[in-house]
Amino acid sequence: MFIKADVYDNAEDKIGVVNDLIVDNSGNVSTAVIGVGGFLGVGKKDVAVPFKDLKVVSRDNKDWLVLNQTKEDLKMAPAYD
Repeated sequence: MFIKADVYDNAEDKIGVVNDLIVDNSGNVSTAVIGVGGFLGVGKKDVAVPFKDLKVVSRDNKDWLVLNQTKEDLKMAPAYD
């Protein structure tokens, strides 16, 4: 459900896409790797955010992933390799 899901900020603007999930030693998802920026894959970078910071919001019979950050916040975050 989460891989390749769009991520939105609180203003309902798309800020990225979940590219990967990192599982800790206990088998719980700890981190979401979100692709942000770029156009057609050029200039895009991945950033890691705590999975617990992503909220699933239901609206109009659709589930949205919402992060309390802006696209600019994510662009300024360190790249995840």
